[in-house]
Amino acid sequence: MRLQRYLIILWLIVMGITTPAQDFEQTYTFIDGTTFDYPANFSSYNETIEEYFIRNSTIDMYFFTLYEQTQATNSISTLPEAIDWYFGEFDVNEVTFDVGDERVVNIFGREAARYELTVERDDGSTYQRIVIALEIGDNGSIAIVSTIPIRTELVNDEELMLQIISTLRAEDFADLGDSLGDTIEIDDDYILQYPPDEYTLTLDGDTPLLERDGSVIIVDIKLEDDLAEDGIKNYPVDLLWYIHSLKNAQTPFEANDILFQTISTNEIVRYRLVTQDEQNLEIWVTRRNDEAMAVIDVINPQAIDEADVLRLVQTIRPEDAAPPYSLLPMGNTYRLPENINISYPMNWRPDDDDTEDTFVDLVSIDTRIFLFPFNETDSENRDYTDNLADALLSIVEPLDENVIIRRSDVTEITLPSGLPAASAVYTETNEGFSYERMVVVVGLPDGSVVFAGVVPRFDETQLSDDARSRALAILGTMTSN
Repeated sequence: MRLQRYLIILWLIVMGITTPAQDFEQTYTFIDGTTFDYPANFSSYNETIEEYFIRNSTIDMYFFTLYEQTQATNSISTLPEAIDWYFGEFDVNEVTFDVGDERVVNIFGREAARYELTVERDDGSTYQRIVIALEIGDNGSIAIVSTIPIRTELVNDEELMLQIISTLRAEDFADLGDSLGDTIEIDDDYILQYPPDEYTLTLDGDTPLLERDGSVIIVDIKLEDDLAEDGIKNYPVDLLWYIHSLKNAQTPFEANDILFQTISTNEIVRYRLVTQDEQNLEIWVTRRNDEAMAVIDVINPQAIDEADVLRLVQTIRPEDAAPPYSLLPMGNTYRLPENINISYPMNWRPDDDDTEDTFVDLVSIDTRIFLFPFNETDSENRDYTDNLADALLSIVEPLDENVIIRRSDVTEITLPSGLPAASAVYTETNEGFSYERMVVVVGLPDGSVVFAGVVPRFDETQLSDDARSRALAILGTMTSN
């Protein structure tokens, strides 16, 4: 019986299966959603956008995230290939590794690749290093975890090491949208979210009505195919004209009375009118995607702040689309030079490796934002404050003499937070590789100005509309003091 028990324990150790993982008190999440937990008696001591270092009194653990995009770029398709690439491209030590040197292990039901080596210290003593590669899950990433003992030759706390590694998982950042409130189904495929403590929801047949402070908001979705059947072009102004014709207004439609707004990358057209029955009405029309536009009727618009309407409008989207970035919790804050603060959600990080005294950059899984702040005095001396479009042209021209941006290429916009900005998009070529760059100048209330450059990562050539919107939402969080 003792022999049988010994063989079972030995088999469990060889397979890498130990006691179930504990509920650890600390959690870390990389920008791709790769997340792990670790005990309270561990402290973190270094961090980059791809690395995280923790240790306690006995072991030192290093976590590296091999993003799905990096795997594709380097033709990595297996865990051993991931270890081989890591040692060849990223590890600071000179390690000889060939695919096949690893062994397959099982960590709480998950297959992993394990490689052990002996490392020599400066004093001539040696210690064990354990490297484990593990697939994360839905985000497609691979974690590479390196563990070494702190004062001993061997990693004596291997069970704890495996328990920590077993907590590696992918978090879905879309869950952040739960903070936007209750959800209304506007059409079969579109939704709107609203804070239930601020609005009263009623129904007029199948049409939802949101009431607040004497104002009523009604939202309708117009699909491109339906508009085409009615002979209406798929443009906000054309739809606005058509909606006006249905409202029995007291006065004819006047194009000069249209209010145009650009919020982030989204154009909104608005028009106020009084109906024959003396009802005050403001119509908002905005494109939601290539296939649909939203029409928002605001009854008694004078009774509600337009910022509250704008917040609702930004939540209108296809039901399977991500929540609007500008409304998500921006729980992290970074202090830029010139006493300017910028906030960002948990799937972004400042890239300290590239930080210099004059600029900072923020990085997500697919986008990088370079930030160059100018204080109030410098902005005033350079004539940046009063004309952000001219400021953008003045800043970009000396940065790249090969780029020509005309005044007509610059769009003056309002960021989701209300800050004024000017932006332009052009193609930049660097070492033979061409990619899209969005440049933005943001004006702050105290007269400071921040120049930002936004570029795609991982050899992508285009900035998606979502990437632009996310960047502008983050830029809109800036404050100065």
